Amino acid sequence: MVLSLSAWVGIEGAVLEPTWPAACFDLEYEPMCWYAPEFSPLWRPFVEFKRPPINQMLVGAHFCAVYLWLAAPLAVEIVKRTRVAAAAFVSTHLRLESWRL
Repeated sequence: MVLSLSAWVGIEGAVLEPTWPAACFDLEYEPMCWYAPEFSPLWRPFVEFKRPPINQMLVGAHFCAVYLWLAAPLAVEIVKRTRVAAAAFVSTHLRLESWRL
C-alpha cells in the first residue's frame, strides 16, 4: 500500500503537475480545500484531467515501469502466503468429513 501511494504521489507530482482550483484562493472556500478530497492536488486529476506533454508522459511511463519492477516480487510473495494460509484454513476449519447431510 505504501509503495502504491508513494508511486502515485511521484507520478502525480512529476507528470500531472498538481494544481489547485480557483476556489482554494477564496477566503470563504479555503477550508473546503483542506478537507475535501476533490480539491486535493493528489485527487485533482480524477476530477479535472488535463493531458500532459509527451515528455512528462515518458517520465510517467518510466515511473510505472519502476513501480511494476518493485511491486512484482511483493505481489508474488503475497499470493504465495495467501495460498498457504488458505490451505491451512481449509484443512483445519472446513473438514468435509465433519459435515452431515
